[in-house]
Amino acid sequence: MRIRDYASAQTFLQGGRNPHHRAIPGIRSTEVVRISPSCIAIRYHATNVVLYYANGMIRIHSGGFRTRTTKERINEYSPVSVFQRSFAWFVVVGGQWDSPIPFVDGMEVVKGIRKPHEFTQNVDLLCDL
Repeated sequence: MRIRDYASAQTFLQGGRNPHHRAIPGIRSTEVVRISPSCIAIRYHATNVVLYYANGMIRIHSGGFRTRTTKERINEYSPVSVFQRSFAWFVVVGGQWDSPIPFVDGMEVVKGIRKPHEFTQNVDLLCDL
């Protein structure tokens, strides 16, 4: 099953024993976690790298760990593409490779529109917004 939004993450959680978290088979240190009734996250180690909201918004977050694997998890489970150039991360939305934007922890993707979120500290606190 491919997890790319709130509905698919919720379906994945419902297929497991625990309705609040489930490891993704074959993907090391990565699980789907229900943060609140309206927010489900892809968690890599202790960082919620992709957050899906019931209203359709998606937030991406590195947790300060700008590693290849963190980037791979964001790329696999979100509708954006993150790449690195000269040690800096950039985001491409909708295949617009000619206009990448700098990656900011807590960026929001709402129906293809992206904007940096002003609050970048504790992502878990943002889930009930």
